[in-house]
Parts: sequence; structure tokens; C-alpha cells
Amino acid sequence: MNKCLLVAAVCILTGYTFSFAEPNGAVLYRNGKRLGYHKVPSTAEHHYFGYLEGPAWENKYSAFRYYIDKDDRNALDIIGKYKEEAILQHFSDPSVDEHGDWPWGTDILKIGSSMGVGSFRLYANNKWLNPQIPENLDSLVVIIMDSSVQTPKVQIGYHGWNIGSGSKVTVLWTISTALNERPTRCEVAITGDYAGKVVAGLTNHRDNTANPNKSSVQLIQDESKGLLATLGKQCGLQEGFADTCLLAVFADKSYFDSFVKDGAVNYGMVLKPDADKNFKWSLAYSWAREANPLFREANWKELLTGATGIAPVSERGTAADFHFITDTREVIAGDFFSLSGRSIGTRSPANRNHQRQACGLNILRKDNTAARIFNCVNLPLHRNP
Repeated sequence: MNKCLLVAAVCILTGYTFSFAEPNGAVLYRNGKRLGYHKVPSTAEHHYFGYLEGPAWENKYSAFRYYIDKDDRNALDIIGKYKEEAILQHFSDPSVDEHGDWPWGTDILKIGSSMGVGSFRLYANNKWLNPQIPENLDSLVVIIMDSSVQTPKVQIGYHGWNIGSGSKVTVLWTISTALNERPTRCEVAITGDYAGKVVAGLTNHRDNTANPNKSSVQLIQDESKGLLATLGKQCGLQEGFADTCLLAVFADKSYFDSFVKDGAVNYGMVLKPDADKNFKWSLAYSWAREANPLFREANWKELLTGATGIAPVSERGTAADFHFITDTREVIAGDFFSLSGRSIGTRSPANRNHQRQACGLNILRKDNTAARIFNCVNLPLHRNP
């Protein structure tokens, strides 16, 4: 349906006014409300931020979420995408089973107590130092610095991090990506008396006895490229291990120091600071079920590590480069709307058969509560293939 016709139809049916909202590439939700800033309390339990677990961001190829909870994992989890389309608006919905196999994707990596893909620890005297609230951290603050789809950026601040011997530091971790770029870029700046290094890590499924395919997982440590990666059957639906995945962290050679291992839990790449005492690295993944798996390219190492910096403005793409999908929700006065072309299958009393329906309408509720699914009266419905 033509956008103008659909807009007119909604106006006629509801009598409400609305505005178009630009899709977001970085989000933070708490109790259904989207936030730009949040200071995390020391009592934060599992699912404090809902299924996203903390701030999340995405580009065309990948989606990440950062775990903030009382388990003190300080980990990055990944969401597998079937297509190059926006998915965070669905994964943050409390009615969506994060381990369900949805048309847009699913949680594909079991991280347990590991670092996941590309998170960090402070590294001093051969010890991995993890932030823990309130044991060794005064506060943790999350800021969505840029929510645009072109250049999402998140900053996580660890304030009053007690690193031992009475010393406290402040650590700012800035995370960014670009719409048309696979890697996520990381920069850590440390204020205070700290002479150690930083270790960026990957979950270790080569030594995971729960992985029946652990022998298929290759460990790649390429000092010449500043690359740490694992490649093999270590991902899958319902956090299984049936699918091949590439998990990688990499850095410019000037930051590379050494490779290390944290028992059977993590592989790590130790980084040294630059002249400004900052640490920089990148992280990425590729899943066998995605549209164009990177690891199937013979020169995937060069393609991955050769990508430097954030793409220039002309290459960042726009919201139109994403194929946004949405469900249809009950309309109330004061809601805000944006248009899209598809919908996902949903689980709700009004949609028991998990039918995929579309009114081409994406609704942000004024009262920030969940809206139920309904059939759009006098608006065309269609089934996705």
C-alpha cells in the first residue's frame, strides 16, 4: 500500500495524530521504556533490562547485547540474523522467546560465565580483573551516545573500579559500529593509577564438554594480523552447537601484546595502550545461516582485519538499507507510528496460530506498556512467504 494511503487509513480509523520515528541502531530498554542514560543499581538481577540484558546495537550483519546483571559477566552476546534487516525491536519484546527460531533470527551462542564475543577484562600481573557490582565497583553507567542506524554508539562507564591495593580507576568503554560495516569497534580509556593492560576475549567452546562438536572448532591466533578467532560448530538454535560460526577479535599490530587463555572458559588477546593510554580493538562474528557468511570467503582474514575505522559518511547507508519488520499492535491515543513493510510471527491470545500479519505499522506506545496483537480493521493483511 502507498504510504500516504496507509497514513490516511490510520487517521480515518483512529482519529489520532502521529509522527514518523527513525529506526534505531542502538537501544537500552528498562520496563518497556527506552532510555538514553541509566545508572545501574548494585541490586541489578538477571533480566533487569529485560531480554536484551543491557544496551544493544546492530549493523546489517550482526547484533550484539551487553549483559548487565548480578552474575557480573561483563559479557557480549550475539544474535544471529537470517537477513540483513533490523531485529532489535523484536528481540527486546518481552513476549518473544529469545531462544525461539523467529523469521528474523535468534540467540545463537551459549556464553555461560564467559566473556562472549569481544568483551574485555583489565589484565595486570597475569590476572584477569572483572568488574563486579558492588564488590569492586562503585557504579556502572550506560549512555546511548548515538542511536542512529548509520553510526550506533554506546558508552559503558565503570566508576570507582577497585583494582586492588586501595587503588580505584574509572574505565570508559566506547563501542561503535556502522550500518554497512560488519565489525564493532571498541575503545577503552582508563583514568587513574593503572599500569596494566587490557585483554579482549572469546568464549571457549573448543574445551566445552557440553559441545559435542568441539573437535571441529579451530583456534586461530595470527600475530601478524593481530587476530584471535575460533571457527567451527559452536553456535546454533536454542544455544546449540550444530552451526558453524566465526567468532573474532582483532586489533592493529601496535596494540597487540600476546595471546592468553583463561582456563577452559575464555581465549584472550592482551592489548597494550597507545600514547594516549587508550586501548583499541574490534570484534565480529559470522553465522552459517546468515545471508552471506564471511568465513566462506577464502580471504576472510584479510577482509575482516583489513577493515579499519568507521566507514565514511558516503558509505554508512541509511535506514532504507534495512528491511524493517514489525508486528501490528493495538492503537491508543497519543501513540507514535512509523511505517514498515512486513511483520513477524507472534505469540499472543489474539494470534494463536502464529500467523504472520502486516499492516505496515510500527507503534511506540505512549504509556510504554506492551500492546496486544490484533487484526487491522479495513487495512490489508498479507502472509509472508
